Amino acid sequence: MSEVPIRIELDRSGGVAGISLHAKVDTTTLPPEQGRELAELVGRVDFATLADQARSTRSAPGPGADRFHYDLTVQHGDQRYRVSLPESAVPAELKPLLSRVLDYARGR
Repeated sequence: MSEVPIRIELDRSGGVAGISLHAKVDTTTLPPEQGRELAELVGRVDFATLADQARSTRSAPGPGADRFHYDLTVQHGDQRYRVSLPESAVPAELKPLLSRVLDYARGR
C-alpha cells in the first residue's frame, strides 16, 4: 500500500460497440505490491498540466467516431484531478495507468 491513499475513478465510453466501462480503484484496499505499482503509475503523470491540456482539447476532438473517451478522477492525498479526454489526446505517460485501472475493472 502506498503511504498516501490514492483513489481513482475511470469511465471509458465509446468504441465500436459503444460499451461503457466504469472502474474504481483504492490503494487502501489493494495488496501492498499493487498499491505501490498504482502509485508509481500515478507518479508518472503530471495531472495539473494534463488537466489544463484536457480543457483545451474539449473543443478540438480527434478523428474517429469509434474511438474511446476517458473521464478520469484521481484523488491523491489532498490533491484531486479530473480530466476528460478523447482517446486521441491521451498522452503516452497516462496510457499505462488507464490500462492498469481498466484491468482492475475487468477483474485482472
